[in-house]
Amino acid sequence: MATSVTLNNNSNNNNDLPPSATSTTIIPFVIPLQNKVEESLEKGNKSYYSWSKNLPSNSNSEVNYPEPKLLHKETVVVAPTRKNETLRIYTWVEDKQTLTITIPLNGVESLPESAFTPKFDSSSIQLTIIHNNDTDYKFHIPRLYRKINSQQSNFNIRTGEIIIVLKKVKNEKWRTITPIC
Repeated sequence: MATSVTLNNNSNNNNDLPPSATSTTIIPFVIPLQNKVEESLEKGNKSYYSWSKNLPSNSNSEVNYPEPKLLHKETVVVAPTRKNETLRIYTWVEDKQTLTITIPLNGVESLPESAFTPKFDSSSIQLTIIHNNDTDYKFHIPRLYRKINSQQSNFNIRTGEIIIVLKKVKNEKWRTITPIC
C-alpha cells in the first residue's frame, strides 16, 4: 500500500522560490529516497530542484510514495528521579579543641557506610548522603569561621542523627560557626 500526497503546482505566491520550484510539500514521515538524496547532494545547496525534478507538471497531481519503513526501534527505561535536599537544621557545641555539629536525620543509622561522602577542607565542610528513600541529602558549610584540621575531622552516626566533629587548628573559642559579614 502506498501513501499519497497531493501537490499543488499553481502556488506562485512564494517569491523566494525560483519559477521551476513552485510546488512545495512537506511530507511528515520518513520515506526511502536514497537516490533522490544522492542527486540532491550532487547539486549542492540548491537541493530543492532534485525533489521536484520528476514530479508531473499538471496542476493537481497525485504522487504515490512507498509505505514508510521503520528504521530503528528503541526502548528507553527511565530511572525514577531522586530528590535533592539540603540539610539546614543543625546544632553545634564547642570546646577549645573541637567543634561538634549534630544534624538530625531519621533512619540514618540504617544506611551503609558507602552512603556517606564527607569532604573536609581547611575552611569548609560538606557531607553528601544517599538515603534509601529516593532522596539525596547534602550538608554544606562553604566557609567556616576559622580553619580546621581536615585530616583529624570526622563524622559518626547515631540513632536519628549525624555527628560531625571538626578539629580546630587553633585552640580558641569560636563566636560563630560561619564568618560574620
